[in-house]
Amino acid sequence: MNSAICPRNETPPGPESRGARRAGDRWFGDTGQGLVEFAITLPLLLLLLLGTVEVGRGIQVWLTLNNAAAVGARTAAVGKSAEEVELAVRNAAATLAPDSLTVQIDNAEGPSGEPVVVRLSYNLALLTPILADLAPAGSIDLSATTVQRLE
Repeated sequence: MNSAICPRNETPPGPESRGARRAGDRWFGDTGQGLVEFAITLPLLLLLLLGTVEVGRGIQVWLTLNNAAAVGARTAAVGKSAEEVELAVRNAAATLAPDSLTVQIDNAEGPSGEPVVVRLSYNLALLTPILADLAPAGSIDLSATTVQRLE
């Protein structure tokens, strides 16, 4: 052996000193680092994904409320009764839970030229438990109002 490379009473450098692993080293290497990083970021990614879904649901309910209020105001503007207006509103908002929808109609059968006001409110229950804990009572109140002139 060359004494400059391997002095006396020392073992020559083996493959483990050049980055190769022995069979028993697999539990002590850095192979678990990716798993730990994934375990740390997964809850944040799920919260972001579920929050996006909740925002999408909220926008869908808000659009439905606005459309139903417009349908109700138009129905009232052409001279229909308050019961017919509420039925038209509930039919336009058929995708929403009827128990959570509140309909308020002002001046539905008033004189021509006067405004009719249709106000809707909806209690949207959140599906994501973490986000529901952040909102008061686990839900968000959404509303829509439409005003039209009676014909």
